[in-house]
Amino acid sequence: EGLLVSPYSICCRMIFPLLQFFSGGCKINLIKDYQAERPSEVALFSGILIEKSETYGIDAPVNRALYRRIKEIEGAYGKEG
Repeated sequence: EGLLVSPYSICCRMIFPLLQFFSGGCKINLIKDYQAERPSEVALFSGILIEKSETYGIDAPVNRALYRRIKEIEGAYGKEG
């Protein structure tokens, strides 16, 4: 289906923007959503990848872990005192 799934693509789309954020660069949408306690675009970048990996029998443990953790964080919005 034209999906590019490689360590390089994961770094370019997910890890490099996070490093940029933590080094004082611009904020990616995921960080903005977190700070505003809004649901993120996690389903777009990780949920669909997980769905397609299941369709084609490809394991995606890193994406599953990231997806699960982000959903846990989003589930805690408004619950912290």
